[in-house]
Amino acid sequence: MDTANQDSTGASHDPFEDKATVVAQITQIVHDWIVGVNNRDLDYKSPVWSNISPDFRTDQPLLSVPAGTTKLDFRGILESLRYLIDENPDYHVRISGLDVSLHRPCNRVIAWVNQVISGHPKGVIRYMTGVMTFTFRDGGWQMIHYEAPIGMSGTPGYDMIFE
Repeated sequence: MDTANQDSTGASHDPFEDKATVVAQITQIVHDWIVGVNNRDLDYKSPVWSNISPDFRTDQPLLSVPAGTTKLDFRGILESLRYLIDENPDYHVRISGLDVSLHRPCNRVIAWVNQVISGHPKGVIRYMTGVMTFTFRDGGWQMIHYEAPIGMSGTPGYDMIFE
């Protein structure tokens, strides 16, 4: 039996039916992600990460990963974040903007998250847009993919403004 579009009671429903509810749920998951990183809650079993899919993957070129690694699972990204934070204890993420787009035909929601990263390295602020992809599965929205290319604005050096 397909449980992709069933709620916690097992009843089948359209997870896209109420756009405002979907946007609120995705926004909360995104905020939980940022709070988890900023609070250094990097244990993959922590409740803050309960909306991360078991098949989560990331293309994250900015983290320290073994040579030849092209995709990390969630434990891998947490381990890379742990290393990054150990080396840069002032590392902090702030959301400066968030937009959510719904893609009903493929059961996906994409959150475009403008982020301000400070403390990596110390004294540097980086602007980037995180792209978080979600699917509705097992009664709730789960993040299945994350990537964060450095943001561009048309101004040379925009991604590195010194404090």
